[in-house]
Amino acid sequence: MNSDHNELVNILTQAEPLGPIAHERIIKSAVEKLIYDDIPLFSDAYSKPHMLFLGRKGSGKSALLGAIRRNSRKKGRQTVMSKDDEPTKGRNYVIAVYSWEHFHQMVRNVKRLTIADGEIDELIPVEYFVKLWYETLWDEIIQYFYNFHAFEDCRKVLQPVEQYINVDGIFEGSSEKRANDLFEKARNAVLEFLEIQNSKLYFLFDSMENYPVRNTTFVTIIAGLFQGLSKINDDSMRIIASFCLPEEVESFITNNSANLMKDLSSSSRIRWKPVDLIRIVAHRLRVSASYYDKALYHQIKLLDFSKRDDLHNVFQLVLPEVLKNSQGTSEDPIAYIIRHTQLLPRHILAIFNSALSYHYKMTNTFTDVTEDAIKQGVQNTQKLIAQQILDPYEKFYPKLLLQCNKILPDLDPINSYNDLKRIKRRFNRVIEDDITSVWETLFEMGVIGRSMNNISTNHDSEIKKQRYCYGQFHYNIEGSFGLATDGEFCFHPVFSRYFGMSRRNGDKRVVYPANIDLGKIYED
Repeated sequence: MNSDHNELVNILTQAEPLGPIAHERIIKSAVEKLIYDDIPLFSDAYSKPHMLFLGRKGSGKSALLGAIRRNSRKKGRQTVMSKDDEPTKGRNYVIAVYSWEHFHQMVRNVKRLTIADGEIDELIPVEYFVKLWYETLWDEIIQYFYNFHAFEDCRKVLQPVEQYINVDGIFEGSSEKRANDLFEKARNAVLEFLEIQNSKLYFLFDSMENYPVRNTTFVTIIAGLFQGLSKINDDSMRIIASFCLPEEVESFITNNSANLMKDLSSSSRIRWKPVDLIRIVAHRLRVSASYYDKALYHQIKLLDFSKRDDLHNVFQLVLPEVLKNSQGTSEDPIAYIIRHTQLLPRHILAIFNSALSYHYKMTNTFTDVTEDAIKQGVQNTQKLIAQQILDPYEKFYPKLLLQCNKILPDLDPINSYNDLKRIKRRFNRVIEDDITSVWETLFEMGVIGRSMNNISTNHDSEIKKQRYCYGQFHYNIEGSFGLATDGEFCFHPVFSRYFGMSRRNGDKRVVYPANIDLGKIYED
């Protein structure tokens, strides 16, 4: 039994048949087999990487950067460089800023340069921070390529890099002019090196969760970062800088942006289609079945998950045709699972892991999963999903979330404007001072949404309108919330249960994300 097999078995357990829901928990050697990145979201990302990727916790930002990195390896003749490797023509290079400590040191360097210049924070224009970030980012790049200056084939072209790093400080004339001259020569040397090597540099920043966004100094300094990264990208087609920013902190960062258009000029929001989430599940299920359910594996091993019919065939083997939801109405099991997520890979993997584990322990197979197993899977993971969504906001809005636990149970899952207006008074003076609207803040979190009375698809009959309340949430629309006086508002299913809401008005509709056609859930 080889080591790859052992490592996969270690992460594809009976408790988690589809493996870890968090990308960072996947062993590096298992990534190639377990991650399914043959979907437009990933192929678009690595074919034309954006400078800024915006996504929620669990949206797959780390997986997306991993896809960019793996694609850079495939296009080169050999593997991606590590700093100790010998540089070879045609190889791509990666600088990965994947820890808060690394990124925080860069922020401190920018702050140090500010203090050295004797500037007063309140008077520093954003353009100045753009310049400091540009220099700090290039300093990271130059230091990285210093690792290769000793190689004979690289020594001549990278000599300015060596001089920049090892400058002795003894020179005549203006120190600022001398420093700028060394910097420009080293920067040009790196660009020339990439050209000669026929190589690309990927400068990747993974998402961090420790941003002190209520620290005015931090927010002021960070204001120039994205324009600085854009300038790096503009220096050469051979440099691809990409930064992952959690949507949970987006409003704090953009509210302090002097030029939002420039900051977000090359940005992309990570938004998942249900069919791509289903493909991820199908792929991982096939890998897991190759170890735990050989009979199922032989039935699905040759299927092409990019094809609707093949994808549908997998779940015909695994799931029941219909199930009865809590209101006693029949529902497609995939639709039932999807509406208990916020269209994030982590959520759907958690539900399937729980359901498949429950079923496998009783039957020793992944086929013919029962209605009860699916309901158990949803019930067991709802609290986990809700807590994972709220966790980043606990740092910013602890008072608000404390009051939500006390107040929201007095609302129904589906409410009128007057219901929200009546209950809002109880939030007054006991939440954070910078919250201008309780409901807009909860909308940004994905807790509450706006229901749609007019369904845009032809498949939604009057019967379906009576069964479903189609909700526009932060994760499935663009734009702001809007508290219309004649509107209807709904809480996401995981939060109506998390906050203990009950139905008092006889409304038996269940909440389902709008703009998703139930009849075409297997289609792109």
